[in-house]
Order: sequence, then structure tokens, then C-alpha cells
Amino acid sequence: MAVTPDAAERRLPVSTTAATGARGQGIRHVLAALLLAGCVATPSAAPSTPTPATSVPATSIPATTVPGTPGPPLPTKVPAAFEWQRIGLFATNEDLGGIAAAPAGYAVLEYPRTIWASPDGRGWTKSELPFTTSTSNGWDLEAHANAIVGGPDGFIVVGGYDHTPCRTEGGAGGPPPCDRKPIAWTSPDGRTWSSSVGSAIPADGSELPMYSEMVLIWAAAGGWDAAVEARSSVVNQGNTLLHSVDGLSWTRLISPPLPAGAHSAIEVNGHGGMGTATGQRVVWQRQEDGPTSTLWSTEDGTEWSAVPAVDGTHTEMRFALAPNADGQPWLLVGGRYNEGQTLVWWRSDDRVAWRSGPITPTEPLMQALFAVAHLRDGFILLGSQDADSHPGRPTTWLSDDGMTWSTVGEFGLEPPDGPMWLADGPAGLIGVGHRDGGSSTWLGVDRRT
Repeated sequence: MAVTPDAAERRLPVSTTAATGARGQGIRHVLAALLLAGCVATPSAAPSTPTPATSVPATSIPATTVPGTPGPPLPTKVPAAFEWQRIGLFATNEDLGGIAAAPAGYAVLEYPRTIWASPDGRGWTKSELPFTTSTSNGWDLEAHANAIVGGPDGFIVVGGYDHTPCRTEGGAGGPPPCDRKPIAWTSPDGRTWSSSVGSAIPADGSELPMYSEMVLIWAAAGGWDAAVEARSSVVNQGNTLLHSVDGLSWTRLISPPLPAGAHSAIEVNGHGGMGTATGQRVVWQRQEDGPTSTLWSTEDGTEWSAVPAVDGTHTEMRFALAPNADGQPWLLVGGRYNEGQTLVWWRSDDRVAWRSGPITPTEPLMQALFAVAHLRDGFILLGSQDADSHPGRPTTWLSDDGMTWSTVGEFGLEPPDGPMWLADGPAGLIGVGHRDGGSSTWLGVDRRT
């Protein structure tokens, strides 16, 4: 969707659209798990009442505005029904965690806690999420962000920060030297940020498992749900859920029952979900063995029911979209690994009856999955079909119903720095992709009638 992990570790899989993302999920994994953020967002993202927080105005942080530099158009022979147009370049590192949209514009997360903000995806301003660093037993106490999401009142970023006690020595393959606590930041514009440090998470002071952090966030029940996992070993574990109305104060939710065969939450190696403003939710849990995913449904977050219509054997669920204002269905996208790799969709109109099938783009077969989001009356999906290098050349698929997918243009037309993350905001559908020495931003142009 621990000491601060390196770039490869941050991309270990955990899991939407308002959430986007996770703790840098899996570009080195076969299914890259982005924290897709800001595409379906109705709740408030900025605190409505004063909360103990650390506010850092944008003017107090060295900021760099990088003017947009339009690149050459895509080499299409004729105007396509849908295409990406490069509209900007900015100097990030290669470790991005997602993009989100809000009325103020767009915000891109760069690990460990850098934010790039733009009103239109062309010029970008850089700032840092506020956190006071320190040391303990020779270890640096730092914070890092895992996922970003946007809503009507701004942006929310969630992650974790190092906390005492710290051991005097590290250990390969074991827990991190220092304990880990959840942290969140909010901003109305992507430039001025407030921190949850100083407020207990959960708000009632109850204890979370050691080494816990928020790894994924999505819109639900007039606010936000977050997946909490504990990095007590080299992988994240656990199935804790938190809920917030303002992004800074978080309460504990009732988690779904453990999957069949699991004896404790340690055996859950990833979870995520989606929800509506009325409180209906769907949450998936993944066990590494297999892997196997199970799906759970609730009307209001107080009682969960298993969804037997979804067979999660040998599957990893990655991205989830709840119905939007246009009445779109519930949609999940992930992968199945029993006989090679097959990317799969699951769709439901009522959270009870589900249909599923493979995503079958034109050859060569898709090698990675980056993001999925609503687009007009359908859906858009970003992935890669190039197995020679990873992530290869990002490729775009469209679907009217979430079941039948088609590629945009011919394979190979999109450049290597094509979009891998996307968010729909005030300037349109904006995508972000890697390039040498930085990132490219793209505008999605949809000419379909």
C-alpha cells in the first residue's frame, strides 16, 4: 500500500484509489503496488478543530519551483481517442509513492517524506513533511511516509516514525532497532503541513503491536480508513484498521476476522480496502503462503461477513475502487499465480455477487500493474508489458465495465517515462512517471464521445 527501509524494501507489497498507496509497493515485485490516491474522495481531509500538531508553513521550508517543460508529443500517426501528453519535468529521485488530487491541485509523494505540489501538473514546488529528527543508542529517529490521498479540503499522508526504545545493535532479518509508531500529516494545499505527532494513535491511547505504521489509506464513512501493519520482521504483518475524519485524530475500527487457517494477525501479510460515504466497506486480507487472499464485507464497520463468491486462492489483491457518484460497481484488481502470472479483475454491484476474469491485453502479456482509477463512465489501468526491463514501458488500458480491457494505441508507443501513478483533479487526469534524473508529468487527453 522498522528502520527506514531501503528503496527495495519500501516496495514490498502490502495495497486504492484514495489510498492510495502503500509503503512503496512492489516495482521490484511482479505487481507494483502504488498508492493510488485522490481519484475517489468525498470526505474532509483537513482538520476542522484544533489538534495538537506541528505546523510548518511552506515559507519556512526551502522550496524549489520547477517550471513545466513540455516534451515532444507521443509518436502517434493520427490523434488517438485517448493519449498522454507530456506537460512537465521535475527533479525527483526514483522512489515515488503516489500522486493525489485536491481542489488546490496535485501532490506527489517522494520517499522518505518529500512532497511536490502543483496546481496543474506543470510547475512543481518542493517541501518536506515536518518531523524533528533525533538519535537513540546511536540510531537516527526518523519518519517516513507510505501513502498519500486527496479530498475536498486537501491532502493526507500516512506513514510511521521511529520511536524509543532502541536496541544497541541491529539485526538482519529481524525487527528494526527502534520501535515504530503511526504518523499522519494533513495540508490544504500540499505546501503547508500539520503533523499528528503529540496526539496518540489510536486516540484512546490503546496499544498497537510494536513496530506499527499506517501503510495505506482510502475514503470511507465520511472520512478515511487506514491499514496498519507491523514490521516485526523483514515483512509487514497484521490486519489493524484505523478511521479518521480529519486525518490527524485516529480511532480503532473492528478488523475483519482472521482468514481461515491463520492463528494470529502475524500470519496476515497485507490488507487494504475501499468504502462508501455511508459506511459500507470491503476489505481484503492476504496471506503469503500461496499467496491466498480473502474478502470481507460490512454495512457499517461493526460486523464483517466473508465473501465466499470470491476465490482468492493463489491471488494477491492490489487495488480497490468503491462505487463513485456515477454508480460504478465495486472493483478489485490483482494477480493470480497458480499457472504462471495472470492479472485478474473482480466486480460486484452489491458486495454479495461477484464476477471475475483475467485482464487479457494484447501480446506481450502484461508484466506489472501500477494503478487503476475511475475514468468517465469506466476505468483506466496503468501497467507494463515489457519483460526485458522493469518496470519497462508503461502502458495504458481502458475499460467501460471493469471486465473488458483494451490497450491505448499500439504497444511500444509510450516512452519509458510514461505514467505509472495518476490522479484526476482540477486540471484533468495527471500521470507521473520515472525518467533519468527526475520525473515526467503527463496530461490524459480523452477524445472519446
